[in-house]
Amino acid sequence: MSDSNRVGIRYIEETSWNTLPGTPTMQALRLTSDSIIPAVDTIISEELRSDRMVSDLIQISRSNSGGFDFELSAITYDDLFEGALFNSWATNILTNSTEEHSYSIEKAMLDIDEYFLFTGMMVNSMTITLATSAIATGSFDFLGAGATLAQATSAAVVTASTSTEIMNCMGNVASLKEGSSLTTLTGIYVQELSFTLANNLRPVYQIGSNIIGDVAVGKMDITGTLNAYFANDRLYDQFIAGSASKLEFTIQDAAGNNYTILFPRIKFESESITAPGQDQDVVENLTWRALRDPSEDAMVKITRVRV
Repeated sequence: MSDSNRVGIRYIEETSWNTLPGTPTMQALRLTSDSIIPAVDTIISEELRSDRMVSDLIQISRSNSGGFDFELSAITYDDLFEGALFNSWATNILTNSTEEHSYSIEKAMLDIDEYFLFTGMMVNSMTITLATSAIATGSFDFLGAGATLAQATSAAVVTASTSTEIMNCMGNVASLKEGSSLTTLTGIYVQELSFTLANNLRPVYQIGSNIIGDVAVGKMDITGTLNAYFANDRLYDQFIAGSASKLEFTIQDAAGNNYTILFPRIKFESESITAPGQDQDVVENLTWRALRDPSEDAMVKITRVRV
């Protein structure tokens, strides 16, 4: 029996999709839970039988799916940010583009020496959430092709995980700005801010193979929520007008490592202001969608500082 406390996740970026690089040096990850599995799709036989029984269960396709949850820390997930945004860091700036990245990911059950190797893994979605009285958290979800199970690691070397500080949503959120000119949300107390970046990946199946032949890439969707105590009409007016806005936040650790995440053009999709009951606060709940900004030629821009 394997213990979840003895599970390790490590990865390496592939130079050729769905191919583990030779003598791989894998980077160990920090995570709070994982859901990466080899998925097998099946259907039941539709044969007509006079005894009303089912003849067989047939496998029709295989792929890898799932991901992992994490607590945000500097440096740890920078490679996977590239995979999520389909681009590479350039002078500590990362914007969304069309450059594909794929990874080989090993899930190691270290207490029983069982090692799952997943290849051709591409980032299907990424989520980051900031909430009051909480740690900054996130998740990555993948779609991939090959999966094997062995009793020895595929890694030639495993690099230890980072040790940077876990970021919280109290003192580590350095700024939160909104509006066409990006001004601080003065007088508006935000309870939660989150976003999900989805790449809308889909498997490409082929006759004669038990794994997918490729991963097709869809459009990028970035949607989010902003929940705040209702204090004034600033956000409501923008929602009603359907006007474009900007949204930016900076989160940093005590050492000074930080990320500034900018959505240079957003519009609010829905809004509700409700009174939930006696002795409770009126809360304004908004959903928003990121759009292409002509000046940035991007929907999201991440700027990092390393110390």
